[in-house]
Amino acid sequence: MGEEYASGTVEVRSRLARNSPVATIDPSPTVRAARARNGLLTDDEQSALADDESRRVRAALAVNPTTTSEVLDSLSVDRDKRVREAVARHPHTDPETLYALSTTLDRRRDLSVARSISQNPATPMEALETISAHGTDGQARLARWTLRERGG
Repeated sequence: MGEEYASGTVEVRSRLARNSPVATIDPSPTVRAARARNGLLTDDEQSALADDESRRVRAALAVNPTTTSEVLDSLSVDRDKRVREAVARHPHTDPETLYALSTTLDRRRDLSVARSISQNPATPMEALETISAHGTDGQARLARWTLRERGG
C-alpha cells in the first residue's frame, strides 16, 4: 500500500487515507480531510489535524466518531462556524463544552451552531437556558423548543 499511496493521485490517496497515517501530513487538504473524517487516529494525529490550516480538515476531524472529547473541546473555539457546528453535533462532546459553546455564540452568524447545540441530547439545560435568554430571536426559539421538548 505504501508505494500505491506515494505514487497515487489525490483521489487515490484520499481513498487510502483511512489506513494511512502518512495522510495526516499529506500536502493535499482533501487527503488530510479524508484521514481526519474516517481514520482511526492516534492522539498525536488528532492534535496535528486539530491545528490544521484548512477548515475542511478541522471540520472533518470534528465529525470523526473517534475524536476525543479533549480535541472536540479545543475545536469548540475554532474561528470557523462549520467546525463549531460539527463539535456541537458530535455525540462525544462533553456537556461542559456544549455549555461553553452556548455562551459564545455569535449573534449574527451562529444560528446553525445554536441549532446543533439544541439538538444534541448531551446539551445541559443550563446551556439551553443561556441561549434562550441571550441568543437572537432565532437562537432563543430553538432553545425554548428544546427546553419544552425536554420538559424544562
